[in-house]
Amino acid sequence: TELSVALGGAAVVNAFEDGYVVTVDGTGQGQLLNINSNTAGTDPVILQLINPIRVTLASAGGTPTKVSVFGNQYADVVKSAAAPSSGILGVAPIGITADYYFWLQTSGPAAVVQGSSAAPVAGFVAVASEGTAGACEKIDPDAAAAAETLAIGHCLSSTATSADHCVVMLNLE
Repeated sequence: TELSVALGGAAVVNAFEDGYVVTVDGTGQGQLLNINSNTAGTDPVILQLINPIRVTLASAGGTPTKVSVFGNQYADVVKSAAAPSSGILGVAPIGITADYYFWLQTSGPAAVVQGSSAAPVAGFVAVASEGTAGACEKIDPDAAAAAETLAIGHCLSSTATSADHCVVMLNLE
């Protein structure tokens, strides 16, 4: 349940808490392990794992197993920008104050702000808005914008006015 890794830089204590380490190459390749905590400092950093390693990894004495370490995707969540370029995790059902804990809805019907560029239409796929931060719009398969690939679900109802809310059946799990 303990793994020593060379990150190539300094780590803050518990920066990877509730995150993951995946063995990407070498002995034991393909394991995805949950991280309970990590030490601070420079290489090596010690990861305390929630469950034991299933297949023993190669150590630094031979050809070491390569791993990728990443934090929990729900840590330090931010509102999507206009023209987002990264994945959408969910919809906050209420306004959120920075650095507060909150519930994030990932599936089922949700009230979502309609974007200004292409109002969502019932029956169409809803994607992250290209022009309005934290909003959604109707998919435009001909557009080259990254937001067009960030589907959040399908629209159940909408209005003709931007900044109003529509109902989207979220599918972000």
